Amino acid sequence: MKRGLWVLAVCVGAIGVPTLAAVHWDYSGWFAYDPSMPLNARLTPVTTTEYAERYELRLSSLSGEDIVGFLDLPLSPPPHPLIILQGGYHRGRDALTLVGDEVVKRGYALFSMNYRYGGSVDNPVLLYFQVRGAMRDAVLDLRRALDYFETRPDVAEDQIVMVGVSLGALFGPILAAVDGRIDYLALIYGGGDLPKVVRANSPFHPVLTEIMVGITRVVYAPFEPLKYAARISPTPLFMVHGTSDQWVPGDCAREFYAEAGEPKTLIWHEHGHIRAFHADEIMKLVQRCLGWLDGELNRGSAYPGASGGAGSSLGHPPG
Repeated sequence: MKRGLWVLAVCVGAIGVPTLAAVHWDYSGWFAYDPSMPLNARLTPVTTTEYAERYELRLSSLSGEDIVGFLDLPLSPPPHPLIILQGGYHRGRDALTLVGDEVVKRGYALFSMNYRYGGSVDNPVLLYFQVRGAMRDAVLDLRRALDYFETRPDVAEDQIVMVGVSLGALFGPILAAVDGRIDYLALIYGGGDLPKVVRANSPFHPVLTEIMVGITRVVYAPFEPLKYAARISPTPLFMVHGTSDQWVPGDCAREFYAEAGEPKTLIWHEHGHIRAFHADEIMKLVQRCLGWLDGELNRGSAYPGASGGAGSSLGHPPG
């Protein structure tokens, strides 16, 4: 009997100790890079609108592949505040096209880039590991992009804004925590506690789901947003979350918000998880985010709903 207990204790220790170490380890070094590597920037005109010129921007990544994105530069006089907009896994640089002219006509430059990944996205197991790689690449690629924007006199170096939506909102806190060049951070439909996100999205039997949750605690430990929440301050943080988000549960947003330092704002949007075909809801979110940002930069009035108006609430979803 005693021998059996000893064997059990050893097995628990062999599994539990590495797991605890993985969960609590500081992974900031995973996102370090050599800034002296050449960027090899290539800027190609795409189109011109009433408010901006759109370019395709290509930079050399650390692995030698191209970082590919769209850059909208307003026709108004520079320097321009820069919004880096990263949406969901499949959206990439096209996230920029979903916000229309609303951003650039206010004088903000806008950049979105593709995620780099390979293989099938139809298999949920493969997708699980592909997203992990895409998140690390995204942080490193955006740090390279920030190096590039430092070379542009038409970009205001002290007005760099990271806006992460969905997947972008999960790795946005990492970028803000490990790179000191993010001046404002907006997280739309994001949060912390990745195991909880896995439970909400798992197509598997509950037993297999809990196995995946255990794996997530280790495999995704470097990417757990809660690890970075407290390190964002004093960068202003703005969060918007859906009252009926079925992909990233509301508790994830509340938990992240509780861990984050001041200054911070959380408002609730009466909608589920935002998708590309929700055009009207996207424009509402754009207006809310720009309203907050205009206020931060003294470019306009406070964002809609800041005083607790209809359809929004600070810190808790409407009852």
